[in-house]
Amino acid sequence: MSEFAGLAPNTIYYWYSKRVDSPRVSYLSKVAMLIGAKLDDIWIAEADHDRD
Repeated sequence: MSEFAGLAPNTIYYWYSKRVDSPRVSYLSKVAMLIGAKLDDIWIAEADHDRD
């Protein structure tokens, strides 16, 4: 999916594996656009996940 969003191949993997603490908003925006979501939806989902 990273490549389809115009990001480096391992970008999303690094987010998932917590190798990157804070993804750039511009990168999250590209992923949101690719999957048809709003940036707020992704940001809120991440914040909810951190509380678990």
